[in-house]
Amino acid sequence: MPRGRAVLVVSLLVTALALGGCANGPGPATSVPTPVATDVPAPPAIAGVTPPAQARVDGEEAAIEVEPATQRALEDAQIEVRTEEPTLGQLPGWADGQDTVHLPITDGQVFLAPPPRGRVQTSGSLMLSRRGGTVDLADLVVDLDAARVTGSVDGRPATVFDLDLSRARVEDLPSLPATVVDVSATMTDDVRGVIRDRLGVDLPPPLTRADLELRLRPVTG
Repeated sequence: MPRGRAVLVVSLLVTALALGGCANGPGPATSVPTPVATDVPAPPAIAGVTPPAQARVDGEEAAIEVEPATQRALEDAQIEVRTEEPTLGQLPGWADGQDTVHLPITDGQVFLAPPPRGRVQTSGSLMLSRRGGTVDLADLVVDLDAARVTGSVDGRPATVFDLDLSRARVEDLPSLPATVVDVSATMTDDVRGVIRDRLGVDLPPPLTRADLELRLRPVTG
C-alpha cells in the first residue's frame, strides 16, 4: 500500500475510535442507539356535514301550469283543462295569461337545500274534458326523489308525470313561502294512452308538458 494511503486509513480509524469513545465511554461502541419516538401528526378531523334544511309542509299548494305550446295544442283539440272548482286561477303575482291548476298540499316533507328533495301529497284533481268525456288525474303525489308524479287516472293507480329536475331550485323570499320552482313535468305514455282512448286525441310528448311549483309552509311547533 502506498505510504500516503496508509497514513490516511490510520488517521480515519483513529478519528472513528475517538468519536466512539466520546459517545459511548471508553472502548469501542457496542450498544445500539435507543430509537427516539416521534410524534406522528393525527389526520385532520373530517368536518361535520350540515344536514340540509328541511320543511314538513302544511297548508300550501302544488301549482301546475301547462306550457304555452301544450295549451295551444289542447285548445286546437278542444280539450279543456279543469279542476274541481268552477274556474282556474293564476299563480299569485303572475300575469302571463296561462291558466294554473292549484292543488292543496295535505302532507309531506321537502329538503330545501339544493337540490330540493322530498315528496308531498295533494288533494283535488286536474281534469281534461272533451265532448262529454273526461280524464281525471287525482290525488297526485309529487316525488322529487323519484322524479315523478304518481296518483290515480280515472280511479286507477298510475305514474302521471315524469319530472325534469335539472333546473329545479328553491326560491325563499322573506315575504313569501319557500317555493320549489323550475320543475318541468311531462305526461307519461300511460296517461297519453288514456287521453287517446277516452278523448280521441293523440298528443305527442312535447305537447303534454307543464311547469310545476311547490309552495311550502313549514309546520310550526
